Amino acid sequence: MKLFSWSGLVFVLSLVFIWSCGYWLWLQNGNWHLNQQKTELTVQLDKAEALLQDWQQGYQLHLSYLKTALTPSAEATPLLDPLQELDDRIRRILWPDPLLAYVVLDNEGKVLRFSSSQARQLFSQTKFSSTEAPTFLPPLVLSKLWVLPLQVQQNNLQLVLWFDAATLQTQLQQLMASGGSAGELLLLDTEAGLYGRSRYQKSLLPRLGMEQTDDNQQLQLFARRPPENLLLSRQKYQDAGAWPLSAVVSAMQQRRQGLLLKPYQNYLGRKTLAAWRWLPGWQLYLVAEQDASTMLQQLKLLKQQLLAALGGVTVVLLLMFWYLNRSIIRGRQTALASQPEEKDWALHDFDPPVTGDLTTVQLEDELPPDEPAVSQNLSQQQGIVEDQVQTPHHLPAANALLQAWLQQPHNSRLAELSRSYLQAQQQELKFDAIYACELVTELPELIQLQMQQDEQLDCLLELNTELPAVVLVAKLALFRCIEIWLQLTRQRLGHQQCQLRLLVAANHQLRLELLDQGDALTDGQWLKLLDPPADQQSEQAQHYRRLQQLLPLFQAHLSGHSDPAHGNKQVLEFHYELPEPAVESFTLPKLTGRVMLLCPPGASQQLYNRMLRQLGYDLLPMDDASQLLKWCSDTEQQLDQLVIDESFAAADPSLLGKIATVVRRYFPKVRILFCVRQPSQWQQQSAGIQLLAKPMVLPQLALALNSAAEGEILLPKTRVWLYQPDPLALWYLEQQLLTLPYETALIEHWPALPGDLQQDLYCLPWSLQQELDIHHKPALLLWCGEQKQTEVAATDAALYWQMSEGAAKLSQYLYQLRVRHLQAATGKIIDESTV
Repeated sequence: MKLFSWSGLVFVLSLVFIWSCGYWLWLQNGNWHLNQQKTELTVQLDKAEALLQDWQQGYQLHLSYLKTALTPSAEATPLLDPLQELDDRIRRILWPDPLLAYVVLDNEGKVLRFSSSQARQLFSQTKFSSTEAPTFLPPLVLSKLWVLPLQVQQNNLQLVLWFDAATLQTQLQQLMASGGSAGELLLLDTEAGLYGRSRYQKSLLPRLGMEQTDDNQQLQLFARRPPENLLLSRQKYQDAGAWPLSAVVSAMQQRRQGLLLKPYQNYLGRKTLAAWRWLPGWQLYLVAEQDASTMLQQLKLLKQQLLAALGGVTVVLLLMFWYLNRSIIRGRQTALASQPEEKDWALHDFDPPVTGDLTTVQLEDELPPDEPAVSQNLSQQQGIVEDQVQTPHHLPAANALLQAWLQQPHNSRLAELSRSYLQAQQQELKFDAIYACELVTELPELIQLQMQQDEQLDCLLELNTELPAVVLVAKLALFRCIEIWLQLTRQRLGHQQCQLRLLVAANHQLRLELLDQGDALTDGQWLKLLDPPADQQSEQAQHYRRLQQLLPLFQAHLSGHSDPAHGNKQVLEFHYELPEPAVESFTLPKLTGRVMLLCPPGASQQLYNRMLRQLGYDLLPMDDASQLLKWCSDTEQQLDQLVIDESFAAADPSLLGKIATVVRRYFPKVRILFCVRQPSQWQQQSAGIQLLAKPMVLPQLALALNSAAEGEILLPKTRVWLYQPDPLALWYLEQQLLTLPYETALIEHWPALPGDLQQDLYCLPWSLQQELDIHHKPALLLWCGEQKQTEVAATDAALYWQMSEGAAKLSQYLYQLRVRHLQAATGKIIDESTV
C-alpha cells in the first residue's frame, strides 16, 4: 500500500509538471505574438507619420513661392481685374497635387470669388481656422475623393485651396499592404470622427445607407462600435452616430499615444489591434489598425494542439503507472501464494452446552419434506413470474390480463397498477397518419421541449406570418424528423446557436430552413452527410438513414449548402394540404409604445428587432450595461416595456433581477419580460415579471406584451371535457389527446356538464346520448364509441369518432367542430381563398 501511494504521488506530480509546462509554453507563444504585432504596428505608425509630415513640409516649402507668385503687379490698370489676375496666377502654379477648387475671401470672411460650383459645395463643409498663418484644415472624406484643404493669408486676402489627395491615399494603402496584414491607417479626432478614406468604404456605405450620397457631399463616418460585423451584414443602419465609442477612441481621450494589444471591436465590427499617435500638424490622431483574427486563430490552433498533446501524454502516463502497479500487485500475490499455509488454531474448541427441551422448528421459508410436488410447482410459477417481469413486451397474454384487471370496478389499486403498466408499454405509432396540425403553436412547444431536455441546444425559431393556421400533414413523422435533425445539427455545432425558419415555399409546400455558422461544407460533403453510404455504420450515419426513411412519409426533401456570407443552410421542404373548410392565418395586433431590448448582438437581437417592429413598437436595443444606466438617468425618457434575454446576463443569472430593479427605479410602471430556457427555474423570482419560454414566436411575444399577467405566459388552449365510465376506454382516450394541442378535463358528476357550453369541446360516449339533457347540450360536441360510423345515426349534424381510427382522425374532427362553430357565430363562409 505504501509503494502504491508513492507511485500515485509521483503520477500526480508528473501530470502537474507537464501541464504547467504546457501552460507556460502557451503563455510564451501568446506574448511572442503580441510583441510581434506591437513591433509591426509601431513601424507602420512611424512610416505613416513620416509620410504625412513630408507631405505637409512639401507644401510649407511651396508657400514661400506663393508669396511672390501671388503678389499683384505694381501697375494699376482700370481694365485689369485683380481677382482675374489672381485666378490666372493660381492656375499657372505647378501644385504638388491636383487643385480641385479654391475660394478668395477678404479679411472679414466675405467671399470674393468662387473658382467653380464645386468650390461652393466644399466651402460649406470645411471647418476653418482663425489663425493668420498658413494652416492645414481638417480633411474632407467624399464618396470618391479625399480632399485636403489649405488656408493661406496673402495680401489682405484669404485663400482656401482644396487639393485631391489621391496620391497620398495610395501611398498610405501601399504602406499598409507592405506589412502583409489586413490593416488600415486612419485619421480620427477625439469625437470619433473619421477624416481618412477607409479601404472598405465601398462595402461600408451601403450598410450605413450612404450609397446614394452626392459626389461632393462629405461622408459622416465614425469610429464607433457597431452591433455586428458590417462587412458580413445585409442590414442597413441609420443611427451610426449613436453607437458607443470604440475602445481605441476611449483610449485616445486619455493619452496622446499608445498601444491597444487587447483585441477590440473596431468601426467595422471586427476584432483588431491598434496603435495611435497625435499629429500636431494635422491636429488629428493617426491610428494604425491590424486585423486580430489571424493571431487569434493561430492561438486557438496552438491551444488545441497543446491540449491534444498533453492529453496524449496524460493517457500514456496513466497506462504506464497502471501497468507498474498491476505488476507490483501480481508480484506480491505470487509471493504470498508461494509461502506455506499456516494452520489456524482456535483458542477454544468445544461444543456449546444444550439446555432446555429440544423441539423441531420449521421456518417459513423452508418446505416440509413430504411436499416435493408443491415445491416444484412454486418454482415453476416463480420462473414464469420472472419471465414476465424480464420480457413484458413478448407476452400478449399478460397485456390482455392486465386490461381485464383494469376493468375490475372494486379494485382501484389493481386498476392503477395496470394503467401504469400499459402506459409504460411502447404503443404502436402510425407515422404516416394525417393530423390537423397547428404548426404555429405545436412547433414552438416541440423545440422548447427539446431545448429544456438538451442544455447544449440553442435554437431560434422564426415563423412566417403568412403560414396557414391549420394544415393537414403527417405530424408524427414531421416532428420526429425535426427532433433528429436538431439533434444531429447540435452534435455538429456543439454550443453554437442555430436558427430555424418556417415559411411558405410554394402552393401546398412549406419550407424549414436551418441556419448555422459552423464550419462550411462542400457540396460533396453535404451529400455524404445527408445521405451516408451503406458501408458507413457510425451512430451519426444511422440517424441520417432514419431521417431519410421518415422523409417519404410526409413527401419531404432535405438538402444543404454553404454560403461564405451566411454560413450553412439546410432546407427541408414538405407537402401539406389545407383542411376543409380552411381558416385564416394568425393576425398580428397593432401595439404602440417604446420597448427596450437587452440582448447581445447577433442573430437573437436581429430576430427580436424584426418581431418587435412588426408589432409596431419603437425599439431601443441596448447591449452595454453602462449605456443602459446612462440612458435611464435621462429624466425625459419614456419606457413602456422591457424585454430581457437571459443570454444578456451571460454566466450570472442574478444580473437579470438586478437590472429589473434598477430600471423600475426610473420607470415604476414599466412591464418586464424575461425570455428564458427554463421558466420553471424562475417561478420564485417572477414577482411582477413575465416569463416566456425560448424559443418564442411572434404570437407568443404579442400575447405577452399585450397582457398584464405575471409569471409564465402561455398561449391559451381549447379545453376538452371527457366522460367515460369504462376506465380502460378513458385511459385510451387520454392517451390519444396527449399528441393534440388541447387541455383535457374530466366530468366528475354525470350528466351535469361543467365548463363553458359555448366555447369548450366535449367528447362523450355515444351510448349515453339518451341521458344527455337536450336543453344543456354543448355547442361543440363530439360523440365517440367503438361502433362503426355506419352503425351510428348522428343527429343535428353532430360528428362521431370511432375510437379505433386513432388520434389523427380525432384531430380532424375536433378541428371541424371548431370551424363550424366559428362559421355559425360569425356568419362567414371560410374557404381556402381566405388563407
